[in-house]
Amino acid sequence: MRTTTPIFVKTVSSAGKFCFWRFFIARLFYFWWHVRARRIAKNLAPYLKDARTVIDIGAGNGLIARELTRLCPNLAITLVDVMDWNVSSLPLVRFDGTSLPFEDDTFDFALFIDVLHHAEDQKRILEDAMRVAPRVIVSEPLHENVVERISANITDNLQFILYGMALACNHFRKRDLIQFFEFITKRIEFLGEVSWRHPAFLLSRED
Repeated sequence: MRTTTPIFVKTVSSAGKFCFWRFFIARLFYFWWHVRARRIAKNLAPYLKDARTVIDIGAGNGLIARELTRLCPNLAITLVDVMDWNVSSLPLVRFDGTSLPFEDDTFDFALFIDVLHHAEDQKRILEDAMRVAPRVIVSEPLHENVVERISANITDNLQFILYGMALACNHFRKRDLIQFFEFITKRIEFLGEVSWRHPAFLLSRED
């Protein structure tokens, strides 16, 4: 499933990454980011208790990963993203949004938390995540009706204007999300909601 982003959107988004005031905006949102990160990490931690290495794809501000390391002290998390919004002390690796710069089976788990709908080539990045980790946890916001999709578009555009976050390429309904997963693997487990209207799924590689 791939949606092409218009060239002017890519250009403006790239320019937005270098606006000096985006760092100020990030500080304004820090409290909300922290509350959200603690809730999501608390719900994810039980599934990662036996893991040792995790890659957080589209890690953003890094606060979810930081909270996970607090709850799971033995967990080593690698942050990757297309842009640097990291406000945690964990190191971040930049990548091109499609190909992860790691060897096969480098990690025990991969995470996509509220990220996949921003990817231009969702199938490719998810397949690459399953190359570097045999198990992938994906949490996506659901948009089942017109009102929810309009609300999501408003939010996405606001984030784009404020700090250059890439516009969403595709908003999912639950049935569409599951059908998309089935193109990648048939081993799909529903984990519940990690935050409001954000269900999480565990995808396991079919070896």
